[in-house]
Amino acid sequence: MKIGRNELCLCGSGLKYKRCCLPKEEAAQGGNHERKGTLSSGNELSNMPSQKAKKPVNSDRKQWMWTLTGEIYQPVRLYYRIFDKFAVEDRFRSLHCTELDKKNDRWVWLYHAEAKEIVFPRPYDQIRKDAHPIVIGSFFTKVDDEMHLDVRSIERAVEAILFFDRYLDRSFAKVTHAAILNRLPIDNPQSPRFNFDEFFDNENMTEINPDHLEDTLKNIASESDDINERRQKAISFIMQKMSEEFPEAEKFPVHYYEDGIDQFKAVLRLRQTAAIERWQGEKSVTCGSMFEKIFGKLLP
Repeated sequence: MKIGRNELCLCGSGLKYKRCCLPKEEAAQGGNHERKGTLSSGNELSNMPSQKAKKPVNSDRKQWMWTLTGEIYQPVRLYYRIFDKFAVEDRFRSLHCTELDKKNDRWVWLYHAEAKEIVFPRPYDQIRKDAHPIVIGSFFTKVDDEMHLDVRSIERAVEAILFFDRYLDRSFAKVTHAAILNRLPIDNPQSPRFNFDEFFDNENMTEINPDHLEDTLKNIASESDDINERRQKAISFIMQKMSEEFPEAEKFPVHYYEDGIDQFKAVLRLRQTAAIERWQGEKSVTCGSMFEKIFGKLLP
């Protein structure tokens, strides 16, 4: 049965055909972009090589992937605490850049309308018209007082926090944590496209607790009255932590409301540097090695 692009989709989602099953069908026929309602963040990724990337140690490996807005594809999840679920949904409905995707049980964040003000490496007006609307994030709610936003790059994560802090009142919801994949995914048709549970809801996730580290340092300080001994033990502990490998994926607190966005940016940049090093064949990628690469040797 022939159906027009602007008619309601036959699948019963309540969305227009052009924004529901049509993009999925086009992708199956060789399309290369993501639209709302498809299975693909991968379909909006490309294998465009990085000019700064070294040749991978394994020459059989593909180049890393990029988003249509020009960032390296590295999944990030933002966790929000919800104080008023109905107010959040009302605000999503009032925005022109967020739409309910009933078929996939998510709210999609589109590079459209209010979100056009965001400047990515490849801005809105440099993206071909037939690629719009691009899905730049997906909100999922599993319980009434929590939701998470899955995005495909560290730049989108930063912009998401800033954008939704402007459009979501803090009495409705606040970002509390972030999770990041500390490697660059390969282009695998079976990999998750817009829901990153495979990356972040498994035993490979490591949760970072800064309070635990602070308590450990306080305990070290209380073990001796000798200031030099305390200093040496503290340095040894810090160096031991710095020598640990970056985990496959990690979750950590976000202190945006207290410290601003710059600290969060720096944390993500460090993880992306580690992910690129892994992609290029480095066997040992630690926080210490990344700091030395960026700032020079930590201690003489």
